[in-house]
Amino acid sequence: MRLLTVFSSSAALLPFVAASIPLLAPCATLDRAAIPCVAGAACIAVNGTVSQCLPASRSAMRDARADRRELEALEKRTGEGGQVNLINGTPFKWKRTYVHGYQMNGWNDHWPTEVAPYSVASVYVEFKTGFLVKTGDDGGEVSYNLDGTPATFQLQAKGKGGFHIDAVLTDMSTVGNDRGKTIGLGWRHDGAVNFALAGTDAGRLVSNSPPQNWMQASLDAFKDVPLGKFVLPASHDSGMSKLDGKTIGATPCNTLTQTKPIRDQLAAGARYFDIRPVISAGNFKTGHYSKIDAIKSWQGGNGQSIQEIIDDLNGFTKDKAEVVILNFSHDLNTDVGNSDYRPLNQDEWNNLYRQLAGINNLYTSPNADTDLTTLSLNTLIGGGKSAVILVFQPDAHDITLDGRQGKGFFWYGQVNAWNSYSDSDDLNSMANDQIKKMHDQSGGYFLLSWTLTQKAAGALLCPAEPSILDLAQKANDAIFTQVLGAASKDAYPKLLYIDKFEDSNMIPLALAINYKVR
Repeated sequence: MRLLTVFSSSAALLPFVAASIPLLAPCATLDRAAIPCVAGAACIAVNGTVSQCLPASRSAMRDARADRRELEALEKRTGEGGQVNLINGTPFKWKRTYVHGYQMNGWNDHWPTEVAPYSVASVYVEFKTGFLVKTGDDGGEVSYNLDGTPATFQLQAKGKGGFHIDAVLTDMSTVGNDRGKTIGLGWRHDGAVNFALAGTDAGRLVSNSPPQNWMQASLDAFKDVPLGKFVLPASHDSGMSKLDGKTIGATPCNTLTQTKPIRDQLAAGARYFDIRPVISAGNFKTGHYSKIDAIKSWQGGNGQSIQEIIDDLNGFTKDKAEVVILNFSHDLNTDVGNSDYRPLNQDEWNNLYRQLAGINNLYTSPNADTDLTTLSLNTLIGGGKSAVILVFQPDAHDITLDGRQGKGFFWYGQVNAWNSYSDSDDLNSMANDQIKKMHDQSGGYFLLSWTLTQKAAGALLCPAEPSILDLAQKANDAIFTQVLGAASKDAYPKLLYIDKFEDSNMIPLALAINYKVR
């Protein structure tokens, strides 16, 4: 029996080499030491840079040729694939004008000839890999024109320097990006990357890599739109990007919901934040806790401190005029014994209010009980200053705002986002549930809770089971393909609420929905 040794990539070569490599395969180069050949062959130089395993007999040569044919057949089937989502948030049809691929397993035949307005096309792309493949040569280009305009862009796949996808603004510019700019989309093996355009003016579209003050940059188009009808990217359990104190059963795997602090989430476009204040060692922090009735214990941990969040907010809003909403709920005092955690009392809330008063640019409403969702964006930020809105949902009864209502401090009912999470770790179940709820709550300020919930067994067994952040990545890939098409003028999400808020792709998605329903 002949043994055929196959390597999926040169990077994976050394861990899998046993004692020899196949006949006719390269066995040494200028930058790689010689590797032993199979029995009956020797590593012999065939040119100035490469040595090859050559057989010592004719029968060995026949075997080598057969091995080579098998190896080449396997090489043709070896690749690294992923998905590219084309998000057309414009009224223009995208028409393909050019496509070419070199040494790609999946490229030329995969790209649609057209992408309809306000739709998403998902394209499977596969780079070619393998021991005999020089992956740096993998490449592809596809160009699209926005029908009826001179605007064109090109997507490029490149293997050199590691697999990646770029978007080149060949004959167009977008807000914050000049004509000819290359925008890196990245690459995720068995995952997805996104390219989006949103807007109605081909000369002023928003794309990936938008400006951080994206609301102000979009104000001309949406200045008269009430806050309650404008789509905002939102962050779930926003302060939990780190673990700063925890119970015995808490780990990063079952407690962390974010990868970046509030500062970076703001920069990436989040404008609604889920803040869960806890008292820990006498200080106010954010927390992520659950009560486990079976063991009469609370389990979880702390994230960013409230002071860190205040500093992050003030650093961001000092030179940007954006609406920022912080929702305070799920409050706990964790200094009273693990089995006795309780909601904050009035004195503790008052202490928190005094600390939060250090936030700059708190919005003062016309009346203390104003329904904030009725205020236009122009009313809130048209003066060139940020509007920071703090809303509160205390767990204890009879808590007051200590005379601060209307001065940056508001009750949750003054925003009143309708929030009902799906409590599922299954993507299809969650997505179907949230889209149904979106249509059922079409007239309200609907929060699309696009999060997957880690079940008890998963929390106990992770990292053998997917972490919260693993589930978040799965959900976040799907939000780009499932929500824009489901949105209509009659029913659409007002808050796109996710875990793992780490890049600015949510901005063009939110704006694509805003333009579609306008």
